[in-house]
Amino acid sequence: MGVKERFQKSVEPNQQQINKFVESTRKPGGLKDVIAFLDKFGNQYANARYNGNGGSALGLALHAQQSDIAKELIKRGADYNQRLNGLSDDVPGKSDRGYIPYSNRRLLWHTDGYYNPPERRVRAFVLHCVSPAASGGENALLDPEIAYLLLRDANPEHIRALMQPDAMTIPANTEEGGEGRPAQTGPVFSIDPATDCLHMRYTARTRSIEWKADAATQSAVQALERLLADDSPYVFRYRLAAGEGLLCNNVLHNRTGFADAADKGVSRLIYRARYHDRIVGTGLREEFL
Repeated sequence: MGVKERFQKSVEPNQQQINKFVESTRKPGGLKDVIAFLDKFGNQYANARYNGNGGSALGLALHAQQSDIAKELIKRGADYNQRLNGLSDDVPGKSDRGYIPYSNRRLLWHTDGYYNPPERRVRAFVLHCVSPAASGGENALLDPEIAYLLLRDANPEHIRALMQPDAMTIPANTEEGGEGRPAQTGPVFSIDPATDCLHMRYTARTRSIEWKADAATQSAVQALERLLADDSPYVFRYRLAAGEGLLCNNVLHNRTGFADAADKGVSRLIYRARYHDRIVGTGLREEFL
């Protein structure tokens, strides 16, 4: 049976099976049980409903307690998605070339893959913390649907402006005289034709970005910046500890700067996998059709 057929035929694990899976990730030698669970249920474990969040776009998963199991969770998820749609790959050496996401500096609000073309949009990602930094490295998370609703309630024109097909442009990324990535122009908010769900591409960066110059777009961008700068009760803030992770449908997120303590052997190590698929069971078509 192919991977896609396995996904289609996989069933939702019951609570007893989920509990057994969680325990398997916490005991020595549990990797075999984890693999068996994934083989049976595909990636339905990512539903995260057992965390009590109702299958919403934002779910915290605290079950991957061993680094080898965490690697296997991410590897197998990446393998599934590579064979189905292809996984977004990072360019090697970015940390050496001064890319902020690969440094210890703070990261501003963004969604992953905002510079990707529509056919390679990032719909979900996984983070797993092997070891936290000595200090800092806290994430703030906000569901894009909440951001959409708050902006719409403030002024529906903000939504119209940010749904324009030429609202935001990420200029081409050139390296050593060649074009490493072409310019990408598109909306901030859109309806994903593959899922009928809201999709958001955004970055709070102020360099290497071009916003549409009309008054409506400029006003909408400023409103979104104010929203993200506000101490909103809808923003979830959390610093991942060793063995903890995050599964989400590419939520808005940022990260504070962090510091390691090399002399004490404390160094931040986070695994990340990006996916072109949403988490199973969270799409409108799956919920209502």
